[in-house]
Amino acid sequence: MQSLSVFRPSHPRLYTVIGESTILNSVESSDGIKNRNTREWGDLMTTYVMLKYRKWQIKDRRTMSLHSFHQRCSEELFNDLGINKTPTQIRDKVNNTRSSYHALIKQLQKESFKWTQEKHYSLSKPVFDFMSIFFESNNTITLDQINQKIVEVIQQNKS
Repeated sequence: MQSLSVFRPSHPRLYTVIGESTILNSVESSDGIKNRNTREWGDLMTTYVMLKYRKWQIKDRRTMSLHSFHQRCSEELFNDLGINKTPTQIRDKVNNTRSSYHALIKQLQKESFKWTQEKHYSLSKPVFDFMSIFFESNNTITLDQINQKIVEVIQQNKS
């Protein structure tokens, strides 16, 4: 018996051809899926991820690694909001949001800063205001407040 080779053609009955998985008539449903798998980050997604990060900082930091948090947050983002992001994207978003927030805080302390654009340092005004409440070292935030805000974000996403 001869062994099969990638360089020698084999009979079509020995392999299966898998076609396009989307049906041509279901353009609406595939558009909805594509919208959920985009690289774009909205304010709602950013707020959700940062709330989960803050909750991890307060509650789970000693029992769960940061890597595990990113994986779990990715799963919860998909389950709660229906948005598919990888753990690496979650990690990058948390790091970028925190560094942008701190850069804006430094700029606010040095000079009179005004929001003249929609975004500064990749942060929108609503996300900056949220970060000022939940990540300011002078503010005391409880787990109940974080959980309540997470529920609000999930409800906003559904409507």
